[in-house]
Amino acid sequence: MYKYDETLKLGIIQTTVDLTTAWNYSGNPKHKMNPYAEKSVMEEIRYAFKGFYELSESAPRIVILPEYSIPHSGVKAIEKYAKAIDAVVIGGCDLFVNAKNQAQNKGIIVIPNKWPKPESAYSTTKFYFGKKYFSVLELKFFDKLHVEAKPEALTYIIDAGKYGNIGVAICADFYDIERFLIYKGKIHHLIIIAYNKDTKSFNFLTEAISRLLLCNVVICNTGHYGDSLVFSPYDKEWKRTIYKSSGSKIFTSQVLELPVRALNEEQEKAHDMYQRDIFPSSKDNIFKWPPGYAKFKCK
Repeated sequence: MYKYDETLKLGIIQTTVDLTTAWNYSGNPKHKMNPYAEKSVMEEIRYAFKGFYELSESAPRIVILPEYSIPHSGVKAIEKYAKAIDAVVIGGCDLFVNAKNQAQNKGIIVIPNKWPKPESAYSTTKFYFGKKYFSVLELKFFDKLHVEAKPEALTYIIDAGKYGNIGVAICADFYDIERFLIYKGKIHHLIIIAYNKDTKSFNFLTEAISRLLLCNVVICNTGHYGDSLVFSPYDKEWKRTIYKSSGSKIFTSQVLELPVRALNEEQEKAHDMYQRDIFPSSKDNIFKWPPGYAKFKCK
């Protein structure tokens, strides 16, 4: 059993890629960002990581970037930045199109080799995770490109050691009910990378999912639309919104802290009490428990 840290320092970067122009070459749609968009977004990312690096020991341990924010040419730079600040990076990549003309929307996770130990890394490991449900906007764009959408049905849980277990999803997969059934009782944090203009729907869904899964929910949305949001299921209402960035076309980066140890303790406590049919007294709780919560126990 892990001895969990009290909190997880999390970095959020809102890049401002504009889908209507970034994937156009003189008016013709293409399946990769044009050079101007690549340069612009990588300059934003570089600037944000420079700020994180200057925080030294207060730098984030995990950094989140929005959906469609990392051009393929920028992956090497992302690995370099992850090593420099010794942080896991989770972000959305430019579109993948295979030899069969199938399009995939993927996120990347870059892990420094010494992580989570606070030691300088000399290499990184990376892997990709895919999107299951595509938006109407994406499907229309794929039609213009004459490519076929290829969904990925896999669901991932990342063991982040002393920082807890993490579930990940890309934008519209936040509506995937089956995903939440898999995650219930197994995660401490749910991270959604998004390029979403229907921000109000995501805001409403965030509190519901956080309460149902008894976990922190992080939405890193594009700065083009804004409304990145970090929510924790605290019992006291005024503590629940840890971070929210409102306003469109805003580039920003922020470091914040998510509860880990206290949340895990209450997950364990909720599980044990409900298994023994004991109705808990909410006045003693730090977090708001969903009825009948059952934490997954490894045998």
